[in-house]
Amino acid sequence: MINFQYKEKIEEATNLINNKKLEEAEKIIKDLIINFPNDFFLENFYGVILLNRKDFKNSEKFLKNSIKNNDKFISSYLNLGIVYYEIKKYNDAINNFSKVLELQSDHLQAVYYIALSYQSLNLQDNAITFLLKYIDLDANNINVYFKIAEIFIAKNDYKNALFFLQRGYGVDKNNFNILILLASCYEKLKDFNSSLVFYNKSLKLKQSIIVYESIARIHKELGFLDLALENYEKCLIIDPNYLPALNNIGTTYLLKKDYFEAVKYFERCLKISRSGNILANMAVAKFLVLNVKEGLNFFEKSIEAEPLAHNYEKYLFNTLYLEDFPQSNYFDLANKFRLSFNSLNICNYEIVDRKENLNIGFVSGDFYDHAVAHQISGFMRSLKNFKGIKTFAYYNNNFEDFKTKELKDAFHKFENIFNLSDSNIIKAIQDDKINILFDLSGYSYKNKLSIFLAKPAPVQISAIGFLQSTGLEEIDYILADKNVIIDESLFVEKILRMPNCWSTLDIRDINYPIKDTPYEKNKFITFGAFNNFQKLNEKTFNLWSKILKKIPNARIFFNNSSFQQKSIKDFIYVQFEKNLISKERIIIGDGGNREVYLKSFNNIDLLLDTYPYGGGTTSLEAAWMCVPILTLTGKNFVSRGA
Repeated sequence: MINFQYKEKIEEATNLINNKKLEEAEKIIKDLIINFPNDFFLENFYGVILLNRKDFKNSEKFLKNSIKNNDKFISSYLNLGIVYYEIKKYNDAINNFSKVLELQSDHLQAVYYIALSYQSLNLQDNAITFLLKYIDLDANNINVYFKIAEIFIAKNDYKNALFFLQRGYGVDKNNFNILILLASCYEKLKDFNSSLVFYNKSLKLKQSIIVYESIARIHKELGFLDLALENYEKCLIIDPNYLPALNNIGTTYLLKKDYFEAVKYFERCLKISRSGNILANMAVAKFLVLNVKEGLNFFEKSIEAEPLAHNYEKYLFNTLYLEDFPQSNYFDLANKFRLSFNSLNICNYEIVDRKENLNIGFVSGDFYDHAVAHQISGFMRSLKNFKGIKTFAYYNNNFEDFKTKELKDAFHKFENIFNLSDSNIIKAIQDDKINILFDLSGYSYKNKLSIFLAKPAPVQISAIGFLQSTGLEEIDYILADKNVIIDESLFVEKILRMPNCWSTLDIRDINYPIKDTPYEKNKFITFGAFNNFQKLNEKTFNLWSKILKKIPNARIFFNNSSFQQKSIKDFIYVQFEKNLISKERIIIGDGGNREVYLKSFNNIDLLLDTYPYGGGTTSLEAAWMCVPILTLTGKNFVSRGA
């Protein structure tokens, strides 16, 4: 193949190329081309030099000349195919690689490049066909298994991705990339135990910040928050300024209800990034430590930095804790939330013939041991028994517990929509022929208000989980009663007033004995404060302090899971000490399980309601346990729920 007359010169040029002396090698080859014109081997050789120099235009020219002078020379087709691949002319690349296979059907490099070219053309099935052909020829190339898995992952086909990753793992059990991709696929399939096994195997090969972050993410999702924090902290050992870890530590502390600690980590985040997400997280944390003034400031900065839906919804939800937030500003935020979504197709079907069932859907992220679930579960069980009505639950959460299991039996159909796109959720609702669709979340965590913008049901109603207007014209009604809404101009929805009460409480399994008022035994009044910590504020602390001053031997019993952290307890003590109320008069519990919590109503004489965000489920529970409630009513639904 090599002309013996220039064999030594070719060997010299090759050595120069290997030593990265391309210019000297190029000079030798150019001289040879002058002395040996139309030599296909020299033209191919020079084309490769130009290819390595990324001079694709001239490389193409010499490689084409090589083929012209010898149309059976495989290397020229292969190298010309690589040129076209590099300049993104993928169809031309495939044509040249196919020529290689016509001359040599088992040419692995050509097979692999055809697969890559098809992948670049987004013809994934064609790419898989050639990658499988490669495996038939050589089953020991781990990169091919990795590439097939990547294609299946892009198609969200994690099971097939796992199949090929496992084959790759069989070839090399110590390949870091295979291990973390295996772990990632198992994580996507919610097989967290297998995922953790492979993430931990990868750590034996290399300490990786991405792996520690992934392990932390799994523990966080499973609710093992201390293990999540431990692994996020390991990320910071590798890089003290690793923003995803700092941010996730902050949000994990929020889940632990350790709000003051969360603030510290968001402060560290803000020294690195002023992104809208970080600013919004800090805003939420500031509200949770009752610093609403700074919280508002951070919310404004968050939507200025990133006017995105998740920042608007956090802002909108937290306005519930404000007494005098202008409703015009609220509606403006709601409209911006609405406009942050791309226009969705609106379903225009109507309820036609009532010969069929009336299908009622309920969308929520709170179908677990949550206040909303405790309100609705009894009602749902009853509704399921009505003839001519079918109920559908659309659950936007990946967390399930005993209450989720209970609610699954309370609906005719229960569907988890957490991993579905908005368009697929809308399609599911339309396929179910929902006539009336309830939103039970409003702007609260894990809401799905975005799908209501497409009007997937002819009648849409806001109820129970959000005691304020959504500000969205696509929501037709809000559920209320004759007491909770006094100014209908504050709502874009029409008001559906229930004859007795705006909500219900599931009383099944909570028939605990009602004891005598504790005053009879203690000879002093015990006030209760059972709403969550975020509903407190300076005005409330001052008002309650005045009550305690008026009744010198009275006590106040705080009891809620949000009070479990020492920093929260210390904060409460300080607020009362400012008003000269001693620590000894303040009792702080952590809520306990539901039975312990409900029985604790027997330990108080009177429940103090918070303001402006009053009790919802807590007030219903107090009424059921025969505890009177002292409340301050305001002008908003959220201030009149008790």
